[in-house]
Amino acid sequence: MIAGARSFLFVPGHRPDRFPKAAASGADVVVLDLEDAVAPEHKASAREHVRSWLETGHPAVVRINGPGTPWFDADLTAITDHATAIMVPKAEDPAVLASIGAPVIPLIETALGVVRA
Repeated sequence: MIAGARSFLFVPGHRPDRFPKAAASGADVVVLDLEDAVAPEHKASAREHVRSWLETGHPAVVRINGPGTPWFDADLTAITDHATAIMVPKAEDPAVLASIGAPVIPLIETALGVVRA
């Protein structure tokens, strides 16, 4: 699904009203976003909306908050067992990526990430 994808549609995790429309859009991959699209005060509720959507059997990639943020561990705990893949922003440490118990899409966004890739 991911390797041959031509389109990725990002949907803010705090907007569950948009999840069904995104799923029906025809995009090759729907990415439920817990990172940049969600303000800090909405992170916990967004995580719960995404977890609930995934637990009902809907396929989606989830962009979590980056390693070192206060939300990283809770994001992983909530979605690892159900996400099609986990998109990790600001990926810099291969050991962190290897420790995630699901397929990973690392986003290499820093010079350190490029060097360690």
